Amino acid sequence: MAEVICIANQKGGVGKTTVCVNLAHALSKYQGKKVLVVDSDPQSNASSILGTISPWEQSRTISDLFLGGPEANFTSCLTKTKYENLWLIPSNLNAFTLDGRLGKDPRTFIGLKNKFDAGAQEFFDFIIIDCRPDLSGLFVTAPLVIAHYVIVPIGGEDLFALKGVAQLMEAVEAIRINLNSQISFLGALLVDYDARTNTSRAMKDAAIGHFGKRIFKTIITRNTAIPRASMKLQTVIDHDPRTQGAQDFKAFSLELLEWLSQSQ
Repeated sequence: MAEVICIANQKGGVGKTTVCVNLAHALSKYQGKKVLVVDSDPQSNASSILGTISPWEQSRTISDLFLGGPEANFTSCLTKTKYENLWLIPSNLNAFTLDGRLGKDPRTFIGLKNKFDAGAQEFFDFIIIDCRPDLSGLFVTAPLVIAHYVIVPIGGEDLFALKGVAQLMEAVEAIRINLNSQISFLGALLVDYDARTNTSRAMKDAAIGHFGKRIFKTIITRNTAIPRASMKLQTVIDHDPRTQGAQDFKAFSLELLEWLSQSQ
């Protein structure tokens, strides 16, 4: 059965999409896993990087999981990506209308769960969901309802990124109590870290103090190849597997497997 992981942080600009697409590619390329990325952010950056066509040209998107009929499920809405063993349920800006169209009925928050078919659960090793930076909306709550784990990226020089983590953890706990008893916080990942700067070192100390053992040993170091790859709509592994950024995500994919094996 697939391990379902949400990449979430209520603060924007902390590297959620970067972590999502590069971790997914590392798991598929280096660890031989079948991976599905679900893009639940209407900005559709993950869809742009992984997809073979524009998000606007996709025949099925995450909107179909909420608005489609009984035939719309994870298996019917997925599409191939540029990369072997890696699939995508895309998003686009049309998804911004979902909150208004579906309203605040609590039943809409289990929309993904209702469409999470056995075929997808059995075929994939990992389903990784790129979440929008918003704790109150459909695009975070619905993914948390089906997730087993949450990974929180923390910007290497963003001391404000820790401030919203308590609210995120409260939201995860509320989901665990009311809707999804399987979900748990897996760990925090430090990204865009530069050991040469006092700010990054202070951020690392603060993150360790906050998360303790629940922070991954792997650190995604600041590397110009990562933003260059994103600008070219590639993963950093595809852009240049020799770079430090690619090697960091390879190491993170291995550490993730080790953590999951210990938690089971």
